[in-house]
Amino acid sequence: MTRWPWDAKPHKKRQKDTDARWTKKRNVNDFGYKNHVNIDVEHKFIRTYEVTSAAVHDSQVVKQILDPKNTDQEFYADSAYVSPAISQALATGNFQNCIHENGYRNRPLNEEQKASNHRKSAQLFSGVFLLEHS
Repeated sequence: MTRWPWDAKPHKKRQKDTDARWTKKRNVNDFGYKNHVNIDVEHKFIRTYEVTSAAVHDSQVVKQILDPKNTDQEFYADSAYVSPAISQALATGNFQNCIHENGYRNRPLNEEQKASNHRKSAQLFSGVFLLEHS
C-alpha cells in the first residue's frame, strides 16, 4: 500500500511538494514551511536560520538558531516559547529571557504584565529577534 495517493502516479507526484505540511493556527489552515530566523540587531543581518515544515512548533528549533556570537543577548519571542527547556537553553547560552508572559483562563495577565508584553512586542517586531514567518 502506498502512503499517498500520488505515490503510484509519478506524473502527479512531480507536481506535489512532499516536504511541506499543513498546520492550523487561530482556526486558519496553512500549507508550507516556516522560516525561523535569528537577526543581529546591531548589524541588521540574519545570523542563523532554519527552515521547517509548517507543522513544526516554533519552540522546537530555538536551540538550533541561538547564536552566542550575536551582538545582542536578548531573546524576544511570543508566549509559545515558554517552557523550562527553552529557559534552560537561554540560561546556558547567557541569553536574557524576554519571552512574552502568558495569561491563563483563571489567571489573566495584570496591567504590568500586559505593558511588559507590549514593550517586548515593540522589540520583537523591530528586528531584534524575529522567529516566525509563514
